[in-house]
Amino acid sequence: MANNTPSIKKNQDITKVDEKVVVKCLQSPIFFIDNFCKIEATGKGLVPFKTYYYQQKALEAYTS
Repeated sequence: MANNTPSIKKNQDITKVDEKVVVKCLQSPIFFIDNFCKIEATGKGLVPFKTYYYQQKALEAYTS
């Protein structure tokens, strides 16, 4: 039986919390984008990228 949970190599520098965040990022592109991606906004510099509903639906369609 296949395990669908992404795995990461064990590294003593990564905490259990970090490991859970990495696994969540691997499972959900939306979570990764909303929490870790930034875009260049004119006059504002780097700002967090927050996906709109239609972008989330497109990502879900691409990844399912």
